Amino acid sequence: MKFGSHQSKMLEAYSMNKRIPLNLCLFTSTSGHYGILDIYKHTIERIEKQLGTLDIFCGRFAHIKMKPHHKDRLQPMLDYFKEKNFQTIITEAEWERGISHQRNYLQDIHKVFSSNEVHMNPYSLHLEDDWLVLAKQRLMIDYLTDA
Repeated sequence: MKFGSHQSKMLEAYSMNKRIPLNLCLFTSTSGHYGILDIYKHTIERIEKQLGTLDIFCGRFAHIKMKPHHKDRLQPMLDYFKEKNFQTIITEAEWERGISHQRNYLQDIHKVFSSNEVHMNPYSLHLEDDWLVLAKQRLMIDYLTDA
């Protein structure tokens, strides 16, 4: 694959530094989406496959919203995020689709972005667990460094 001048410079900077000043912040829950409980893995693994590594992110954070009756689902999520070097933030709450879900989600965002560790880097990529990111026209690293 032939790269343009800008792409070559970014790839060179990345290969020297290995990291960009960007956090990866994922928001997930023990409820999953569309009947898929481990949908968060698909999102993370797609990003990792496109970038070749998650090590380019200076910080990795996963907020897990846990319903009280889903405590048995939490440990596999914690194990996965630990393996992937994510710091986890857990909130226990009940919610349903609609206003309560939206209100709680805004509180989750506030909780994560109130963390001092998140502010150690100037930029954050905010993802929900059912976002399957696919870079088609350019390399994903270019999208991240250009943003």
